[in-house]
Amino acid sequence: MITLQLLNAKLLDVETDLIVVPIFNDLIPLKGEAGYLDWRLNGEISRLIKANKISGIFEEVTLISREHKIACGTALLLGFGKMANLDSPKLATIYSYMAQTIKSMGKDRFALSLSIPSSNAIDDCERLSAGLVEGLADSLIGDKSSGDYTIAVAEEDAALLKSLKKGLTKAIRARQLGRKMKIESG
Repeated sequence: MITLQLLNAKLLDVETDLIVVPIFNDLIPLKGEAGYLDWRLNGEISRLIKANKISGIFEEVTLISREHKIACGTALLLGFGKMANLDSPKLATIYSYMAQTIKSMGKDRFALSLSIPSSNAIDDCERLSAGLVEGLADSLIGDKSSGDYTIAVAEEDAALLKSLKKGLTKAIRARQLGRKMKIESG
């Protein structure tokens, strides 16, 4: 069973095993959760980008562990590629890759934010929700080795959180995953 916990909170303040932060290779300076994490880490992510150690290319993965700076202690920076090219099939692919990566790390609890720096945040909720549900279903459901997963979806904007809940519910129903995936408000 996959439990999606909707939290009215900042991603970096969620207490969980791991947080997932998207990095876009065409969005400099960093914005959204990546910008906030970079600020918390005193510009460490910006320095890694400047030194060409990370770039945000599609499916790039970087693990950062800073227990005194992040509530959970560990952040997975996940390359989303170009923000301009972020369509629904690509979202499902990146969320599937994210789930496979986290599963291979032996984690069953993690948190993410579906918000991306955008002028159409409310409009993006349905597309982002559908991509997440499809990606999680492809990676975590049906595999005999799959167990239970708890995924916190953090959003500090109440209106966006409401839209995300609507989008996630619609996506779960569309894929007929009601017995394998549930939503909880926290």
